[in-house]
Formats: sequence, C-alpha cells, structure tokens
Amino acid sequence: MKKIYLMFASCLFITGAFSQSQRLVLMEEFTQASCPPCASTNPALNALLDANATKVVSVKYQTSWPGYDPMNIQNPSQVQTRVTYYGVTGVPDGELDGGQGFSGQPGTMTQANIDSRYAVPSPFTIDVTHNLSANNDSIYCHATLTCSQAVSGTLKAHMAVIERNVYFISPPGTNGEKEFEGVMKKMLPSDQGTVLATSYNVGDVVNLDLSWALVSVYDINQLAIVVWIQDNTTQHVLQAGYSRPHITDDAGISKVNSPAICSANLNVNPVVNLHNYAINPLTQATINYKIDNGTVQSYTWNGTLATDGDALITLPSIAASSAGTHTITAYTSMPNGVADMDVHNDQSATPMIILAAPVVAPVTQDFVSTLFPPSGWSRLNLDLDSYLWARGTPGFGGSNGSAKMDFWSSPAGTIDNLYAPDFDYSTAVAGATLEFDLAHAAYDATTNDRLQVNISTDCGATWTTVYDKSDYSNPALTTHVGYVTGQWTAPNTTTDWRHEVISMDAFIGQADVIAEFSALSGYGNLLYVDNVNIRTAPLGINSISLDQHVNVYPVPSNGLVNLDVKFETVQNLKYEVYDLLGEMVTQSEIGKTAGGLYPIDLSKAAAGSYTVKISTDTESIVKAVNIVK
Repeated sequence: MKKIYLMFASCLFITGAFSQSQRLVLMEEFTQASCPPCASTNPALNALLDANATKVVSVKYQTSWPGYDPMNIQNPSQVQTRVTYYGVTGVPDGELDGGQGFSGQPGTMTQANIDSRYAVPSPFTIDVTHNLSANNDSIYCHATLTCSQAVSGTLKAHMAVIERNVYFISPPGTNGEKEFEGVMKKMLPSDQGTVLATSYNVGDVVNLDLSWALVSVYDINQLAIVVWIQDNTTQHVLQAGYSRPHITDDAGISKVNSPAICSANLNVNPVVNLHNYAINPLTQATINYKIDNGTVQSYTWNGTLATDGDALITLPSIAASSAGTHTITAYTSMPNGVADMDVHNDQSATPMIILAAPVVAPVTQDFVSTLFPPSGWSRLNLDLDSYLWARGTPGFGGSNGSAKMDFWSSPAGTIDNLYAPDFDYSTAVAGATLEFDLAHAAYDATTNDRLQVNISTDCGATWTTVYDKSDYSNPALTTHVGYVTGQWTAPNTTTDWRHEVISMDAFIGQADVIAEFSALSGYGNLLYVDNVNIRTAPLGINSISLDQHVNVYPVPSNGLVNLDVKFETVQNLKYEVYDLLGEMVTQSEIGKTAGGLYPIDLSKAAAGSYTVKISTDTESIVKAVNIVK
C-alpha cells in the first residue's frame, strides 16, 4: 500500500441569554517516529494546525509501530487504548472531533475541514488552567465544564497532559523527524476518562481537579493541558478546552511571505509574519534576515501583539547577488528585550527567484536539452522539501524530454512551480495563445492532483489563473484512461497526451509577463508537460514554423555554437545572445538567406546559461545555450 504504514498486531455568571458555545476543535493524530509517511505528512499538517491555533488544538499519540519510538515507550498502554478506541490500523491517521470533521490520512485534511467544524456550536464551554508544584515535580490541572445548551448522551471527559513541542538533537526514530508537536504524556485520571452524567441542563457545571507526578518530561516549560468531552457511543467530540504552556516570552517568524518572484531587480523588501507564541503580550522583537548565506541585517520591531497574534512586517531592502534562485531566511531574537524561551520556532525561510530581463516573445521549449531547468526557466519549491519539477522522459510523440512533476512522492498539499522566461508581449496580437502538451495518470478515486497556469504582469505581486484542472475537475487533468496504482514512469508517446490551448489576449501589450506552471500535489501520480509555446499571434500568422527550421547546437557547448537554418523561402535572419541578467553578449545581422550553418562564437563568455533570440521579419524564437568550461 502506498499511502500508509500498516500496523502489525492486532454558581456561574453567564452574560445574556443561554446559547450554545463557540467550539474549539480537537485533532487527534496517530503518528510514529519511524514511520516514513508520517515524516512526509507532519510538516504540512503541523503548519495547518499552527495557523489555526485559535480554532483547533491537537493531541498526538506516538504509536508502537512500525518501528522504534521513545515517546511511545514512556506510555504505551494509554496510546494503545486510543488506538483501539478508534480502530486505527495504520499511521499516520487523524480524527477531527472524533471523526465528525475528518477521519483518515491527516495529510489530506484541509482548511475547509477545520472551518466547517469550527462553525458548529457546542453545548459546552470548557475552561482549563494548570500549574506546577513548587519543586516542579508535579502538575495540577483544573477544568470547568459548563453546559450552555441541554444535551444528553454517553458522555465522558478526557484530560491529557501534552508536551506542546518536543525537540531532539538527532532523530529518535528512523524517519528523520526531530520535532514533534502535541505529544500525549499522560491521560488523567486514566485513559478511561471521567464518566459524566447522561444529561445536562443549561447552567450545569462540572469541575475536574486532577494531578500527575511528572515522569519522562523533556521540557516542563512545554507542558500543556487538553480537555475534551466525548460521546462514548458515537465517538463524537462535543467540545475541547486548552491550557497552553507557561512560556512568557517567545516570538518567531512563522512565514516569510514575499517576495516569491522578482524581475530584473536585485533589491528586495522581504515581508514576514511575526507571531507571538507566548502568554505575555509581545511589545518588541529584533528581526534578523539574510539572503542565502549573505550578511545578516537586523530590524527592531515595536508594537503590541497579543497571544497568538500576528503582524505583517515589511523589512528594509536587501540585495541579492545575482539573478536566479535564492533563499530568504528571517528569525527573531530578544522578544520583549529578554532571551527567547523557545528558540526552535524563531526562524522561517522561503525560496525566491530573481528573473532575468524579459525576452521578446514568442517563447518555445521542448525540454530536449538535458539542462533542467532550461536556460531562462526557473523553478521554485514553496515548501522547501526535496520534490521539484524535473526533466522527464519520454516526451510527446516519443521525443527525448519533458518537464515532470512527481506527485507520487510529493506530500499532499505541497506546491511546486515552474516558470517560463520573463517575456515581453508588447508585439502580441489578437489570437495569441499559450499552448502545451500534457500527460497525467490518476492514482485512485480519492487523490486529487492539480495543475494551474498563472500569469503575472507585476513581478509576481498578483496572479491571474488562466488554466486550472485537477483529477476532480470537469474536464479533468487526467489524460490516461483508468487508475495507475504504480509509479507512472512511461506514458504512451501519443495516446496519453493532450494538447492544451490557453488564450493570452488579456496580456497583449504587456512588456513584462511571467508564466507560472503551479503543481499542487494530491499525493497521486506523475505529471508531464512538453512543447510549451507562448505565441504572439494565432497559428499561421506567427507560427511555430521557425522553430521547425532552426537548430542551435551543441548544448551544452564549450563556447563554439552552431546556428543551423533551413528555410523554405529566402528570409531576413538575425540573432542576439543574452545572459541571465538580460545583457546582450553578441549579435549578428545575417541578412537574406534560405539557410546555412552560422557559427556563434561564445568562447570568451563566462560559463553559464544564455538565451539565443533568432528573428526573421515575421517571427522570433528563443533557444537555450549552456556554456561549460
């Protein structure tokens, strides 16, 4: 099975009229430190949960299978009780409000699942507090359960002591994970919970006072309490409550928001999201940031952020060294002028692309060259994981190349983008199109891989979606008939391909246009794209015929490049060679010709990627050249 690892074994003041209460959603995850799919699932899942800290609280049960996990060894029996309760047979597994909001592989849980459950009122409110003993060897927990609407059922109250964040220097299991969230340490008074009355009326109150002598705690500052009311017959969770860790000063950069794309401008102004993770308001923090391994710049922020509050901060300009792909890293220090109590959540990073100056359209690419991304093209991994657009084979019609996205391995919810060269569309006319050949096989009826083509005319600040298909859409993204449950590495050279045509008329006259192929993984199967052609006019007015009669080789080259031309009629011919910054390296007006072999001497050019713009009186194309020395 691809998707999961199997288990082997078997008197109260209430303002106004009584009404139902705002729900706090409970997410219970079953995971494990030696489970590879857990390591793939948890980063995106934890990011989703952390982004909804006011809506959902999580408890993670570290199971005994499929391998070693020290956190399970510390309390195996109580974890097993919850495994048995839900009938869990494999990890990772997730239950949102006891399966009401979501049940199954937690990597496929979405924001919509959380929002849907959060919108359902609860018949209870739960207020939770905790404190440690004077010598920090015991924890004392108090919860007040108040009925806000009459309710009945086979009800139990569960209380779990969790360690909100557990950090290891090296992975404790075999899947590579070193950070774990919401780890269940102890259920009080036991894993059977506290039996409640079968019915409650508005205003009824239950108080729970429970304690635990601490055992096997990694960091007492991370201890927190989660309480929930559950119907033991239906397993539905009616309400949850949370007492957060007693961390007084803790700030971090939860996300570097932008820039993602920048065109021909080495100076950027990063926008970061500052988050207050502590119980005290945040009034000051130092934000440190850098591009790649360059010089660190610092900015002092002053303001007021409540617990779990966020602020978008635009930082002063910082310069990248060159065009290409870079990483922006930002991290906080000295929240409220004191040492941070949890330095592990201080930092965030994001990739960024600085594109070369726009080339004159049309733009064509057949991905035959082994250089990937091709010269002038870029790719961006928004999740900083190991999965990227890559060169694939075969291509359409049996050609020796295509662009491939590995949805088979890429975790659900991850996004990876491929960018065509920034292009000048000033001379485009009505009927201009963006065209490509596509091949994709669906894994099954539940996975939902997706491809979007987005266009920006303002350096990535805003995007217009011009193409959006998924396995669930109509028409669907899928080109192959039937499901493929093995890795789809060899699409049929013709029958598995479909030609896609997108109107580009809305962008005619724009001098700076970016085309983005955005792959959104549903953890399904592979996707292939070939023969990208961004036309400036309808086929027959400014066609791909020039591409059919012109070749540039060898690629890669030591600097001596041949321009091989075979025209059907005499035409004016010229070429221009540009580096990645859009600076012209050389050019030549060949003049009228029906064809021939024309050398391009780039022997004095530095090693790297170049674009050759080849033009006649009616058409232009761009070819990629890579100089290797």
